[in-house]
Amino acid sequence: MIIETALHGKTAVIALDGRMDADQAALFEAECERVVAQGSAHIIVDLARLKYVSSMGLRSFLHVAKTRQAANGGLAIVNFGGFVKQVFDVTRLTPLFRIYDTVEQALQSMP
Repeated sequence: MIIETALHGKTAVIALDGRMDADQAALFEAECERVVAQGSAHIIVDLARLKYVSSMGLRSFLHVAKTRQAANGGLAIVNFGGFVKQVFDVTRLTPLFRIYDTVEQALQSMP
């Protein structure tokens, strides 16, 4: 999996490309921790190119969202579709996340 990060003020946009299994989930969490340590309060995860997510990947999304919420930050998901959306839907996790169509919409919603 390839992780690309762009900073927009206090919001980090993390784009994921490929497949997220247990090893890549740990890399995703580490990247989220890195951007938070650098001052990002909010994280937007762009899933346009993510092809697969495992149960460990789902756990990582939940962990990051919970951690950001506890710190008065946030996590949003954009470009949510395909197999990844199906996995979130089947596990009934979709309602737990703020979901937007585009990065621009998510950026506008962040304080």
